[in-house]
Amino acid sequence: MKSGDISRIITCAELEGFLYAYLDGEFEASEKLEFERHLAECSRCAHRVHLESIFRESLHQRAREHANGPGARAPEGLRRNIHTQLRHEQQRAALRSWVRAGAAAAVIAAAGGAYIFNRPGTRGMYVEAAALRHAKILPFEVQRDAPEHLEAWFEGKLEHSVHVPTFPNTTLAGARLSNVKDKQAAYIGYQAQGADGARPRRIGLFVFQDSNREVQAAPLPSVDLDSSHGYNVAIWRDHEIVYELVSDLDEGDIRQMLSQPSSPRRRPLVSDQRPAGTTSPPPQPGLVQPASLQH
Repeated sequence: MKSGDISRIITCAELEGFLYAYLDGEFEASEKLEFERHLAECSRCAHRVHLESIFRESLHQRAREHANGPGARAPEGLRRNIHTQLRHEQQRAALRSWVRAGAAAAVIAAAGGAYIFNRPGTRGMYVEAAALRHAKILPFEVQRDAPEHLEAWFEGKLEHSVHVPTFPNTTLAGARLSNVKDKQAAYIGYQAQGADGARPRRIGLFVFQDSNREVQAAPLPSVDLDSSHGYNVAIWRDHEIVYELVSDLDEGDIRQMLSQPSSPRRRPLVSDQRPAGTTSPPPQPGLVQPASLQH
């Protein structure tokens, strides 16, 4: 099978990890299609999914029968006690909510309102959405090692053009169409090479259009860093285009990787401009190795 055939990219181990999300209906149409392509080719995994489906349906059926049975209704005295406790808990929860709201208002007043405009707002939701998408490890639709090939592949598939940046000590792994919340996005995968044969680190870059500037982000060299679901997420913009870089690299390594080039021989980063139709020069030696990848 060709290495570019995406129907074989999902492994049995990866399918096992996403089995319950699939059965619970959490996949979108494109993700479900890739999952079911593997099932169509792997009888062992198809049998595993079939058995799990039967077991879950049997469990649900037993629960429905028990709920509708003659002994399903609790004694009246127990029901009254439960309702009373629920009302008391709701009152306590409401009181705690008012206390937290008052404390948050004090923090906002002291910090000049900075807190509310950062993590809890719109940007925080996009950070979380990008981290969850990156964690799914879905197969690439195209595998290329040249930025211009990936840029040509994205042409016409999105409402905006996609510039594929290069980063020091990384290699391009591939790309696919994705989304971050309600925005269509390009997803570009990289691998950060470790020293002395250390395990490569996954990096994902989401690129989407934000003409209304719903997502608060500054242009490079300023980079906002947040964390979600075990990943660090760097976010910046280039006019109407927002970039979200997701990785388990340390914050210091990410900032170093995104810093402005100190040598004119270094490959351009996202903020660098290059004429249309030209290709990026090959990587140059002497680039800084991220600290967490050194031994």
